[in-house]
Amino acid sequence: MKKTEISLAEIIRVLLRRKWIIFASIIFFIICAFIYNILKKPVYQSFVLLKKEIYVENDKQQDRIENLVALKSQDELETEMQLVQTRNVLNSLISELSLNVKISKIERQDGTVTIIDLPLIEYQNTLTLGEFPSDFPIIKKLDVGLRTTKSNFIINQNSSGNIEILENNNDTNSKINKKDFNNNIEEWLLDIKFPNNSISKIYVEIQDYNQIYEETSQNIFTAKRVKTNIFEVGVNSNYPYSTKQIANTLAEKFRDSRIALQKDNIKYTFSFIDERLQEVSKKLADAENQLSNYKSSEQIAQIDEQSKKTVEFLSNLENEKLKNDLELSLYENRLNSIQSQIKREGFIDQTFLTPEQYQTQNSPFSGLLADLTRLELQKLEMLQKRTEVHPDVVKLTEQILRVKAELTKYNKSTVNAYQIMSNSLNDKREKINSLIAKYSNKIEALPNQQANLAGLIRNRDAHEKMYTLLLEKREEMRVAELSKMQDIIILDHAVEPIKPVSPNKKLNLLFAGLFGLVFGFFGVLAAQINDKKINDVWEIENSYNFPILSVVPPYEKKLNNLISKPELVKDNFVTMMDEQFRYKEAYRTLETKLASKISGLPKRVMITSCEENAGKTSICSNLAITIAQSGKKVLLVDCDIKKPRIAEQFGLPKYSSGLIDYLTEKTETPNIYKPVKLTNNSDLLVNLDILPTGEFSNISGEILASDRMKKLLINLEYYDFIIFDTPPITRLSDALSLGRIIQDTLLVVRAEQTIKESINWAISELRTSDINFHGVVVNDCEVSRNSYKYQYGYKN
Repeated sequence: MKKTEISLAEIIRVLLRRKWIIFASIIFFIICAFIYNILKKPVYQSFVLLKKEIYVENDKQQDRIENLVALKSQDELETEMQLVQTRNVLNSLISELSLNVKISKIERQDGTVTIIDLPLIEYQNTLTLGEFPSDFPIIKKLDVGLRTTKSNFIINQNSSGNIEILENNNDTNSKINKKDFNNNIEEWLLDIKFPNNSISKIYVEIQDYNQIYEETSQNIFTAKRVKTNIFEVGVNSNYPYSTKQIANTLAEKFRDSRIALQKDNIKYTFSFIDERLQEVSKKLADAENQLSNYKSSEQIAQIDEQSKKTVEFLSNLENEKLKNDLELSLYENRLNSIQSQIKREGFIDQTFLTPEQYQTQNSPFSGLLADLTRLELQKLEMLQKRTEVHPDVVKLTEQILRVKAELTKYNKSTVNAYQIMSNSLNDKREKINSLIAKYSNKIEALPNQQANLAGLIRNRDAHEKMYTLLLEKREEMRVAELSKMQDIIILDHAVEPIKPVSPNKKLNLLFAGLFGLVFGFFGVLAAQINDKKINDVWEIENSYNFPILSVVPPYEKKLNNLISKPELVKDNFVTMMDEQFRYKEAYRTLETKLASKISGLPKRVMITSCEENAGKTSICSNLAITIAQSGKKVLLVDCDIKKPRIAEQFGLPKYSSGLIDYLTEKTETPNIYKPVKLTNNSDLLVNLDILPTGEFSNISGEILASDRMKKLLINLEYYDFIIFDTPPITRLSDALSLGRIIQDTLLVVRAEQTIKESINWAISELRTSDINFHGVVVNDCEVSRNSYKYQYGYKN
């Protein structure tokens, strides 16, 4: 054996020889892709384009707390994208469109059944388009609530015109029982119209709500437009109309949820101001009445200029005190709300505290909030299959608690900031109260009548300014909060998709072909590595250190039929036929190479093989005919004692007296025959003689190396060439026995049949026995698949 590097050309040759594996692989994967394209439900995709409006407060309105919590701000747009898939929004979406309701079939009174098998929303659309009969029931609403078990129901209209709901337990072969509408299905909301009395029953399939929730969540995705406040919400669905409706409804429910969230965040602000407005309004009216009554009773209209300035200053102080109290109340209310939410949920979402001008990308708080949403969804999905005490669920719960703890750390800085501001405003209130007390003493030092009038004027002015301030503050907050509540704008509504995004049939077929090509390539390599047989000349050239003397092409079908069922003796031999030049050239090449390799006269060669059915006898006969036709005297000796064939090939009786008869001394001289009946032109084979095996015998092959055999060889010096047909070398020892006196040997291997291991064994046996091994003849091998040096002259 020899080790050689494999060239690209040799790899291509291997691929071409086993190309059927590649073709089969490609066809298989394309068929699989084709079946997948047929069976796979189409997936449609639709988008809603949303914009997050940025509300910028002026310096007067801006809450000073924002400066303290800015460093803990988060990417508000990222948060909005996460809020799209919250349970509150998805619950509203599923309930609005009744996504967990499926219309299975509709049965008429005559028993005719129409299979529908569509979600409710698709049934409604298909009915609107007129694709169902006009007498089908119009289902405007069929909300079944949050049912967590899959079940089947039948809805029909009784003779009184009332709708009945029956539980369908056909799957368990139980009786269909009428349910109490007010008890068992009280959460149902129905709006169904039966156009006439032709429809008997509507079969409804209620899906597991948790499963629908999970599927809906997985089919929703969001994406942000780079460097903008615009993001899109996409929806995947198996139906085009449903895709559009789900996307548009999802956007509306998200906006509604945002407005509800904003209302919850600001409700405490208005409640405080409204209470103060009512209180101040009443005090202002009382102060005006007291001032008017005092002026009338005391007959005094005004105070002196100095006292008037003092009163005005005190009114301003009262006004400033009111502003301070308002601001302090807002902080205290927010602080109480934050602390309550932290105590209840473990953390708060700081989105409504974040000033837009301080937004940051990928903040730690935003990342933690996204992790929390992901973990909660995973836990929800896992609870569909496992219980709360399952180790995997417990592990997820621990992770959720850790994330909440991290979020709480961020919230603590916000709580501290509110406490700092509250303390600061309390200090300011104390200082204002001190000034009010100081200047109030100056008013009290005035004469009694002037002091009383100044006090009443001061009280009236203070409450008037308070009332005006509260009105202005309430209006400012109303405008500002309404602006914030409408901060999500739908730029583009979803449209009904025309083509599905999946499966991409052309792309699937393309990838199937490519995958089949790659898989086929590796399949060829695996087959080549595991192939134990010799397939072509290239493998012999690259695996062994011995020459290839000739390559005999495989017989064509017509030629093979002729040889297997010959009408004439000459039909057994391809070298005796007209034309067939490429076969004749193969034997001429073999004759030429043997003549140059074997010295002396007569040239004696033993032809053997590694195993049976290698075509050894055919090679011997055709080679002998070829040499005889060139004018040389040739003797063909059949030494295959167990399975002789040469006699029959040349038209002689199978056990014609021959070699064995001579070696066993049954005859004094061997009987040698001339095949003169092979052709009309007997001169063509006048130089060919046949020595058949003779009578069948079970004697040992050792007789082939006997003294009598040696004596025979000496007496055959009349011939130029003596060819010995021997049994396979790996089956019997006959060839090795004869090789002791013949010395020169030729090995026949058959493409796609001879095993590599048997070649190694045969070569080893020949060399161990000191037999001259001159090379191999490759039989039944298509030369067009091999090196060009074997193809010259091989074509007809």
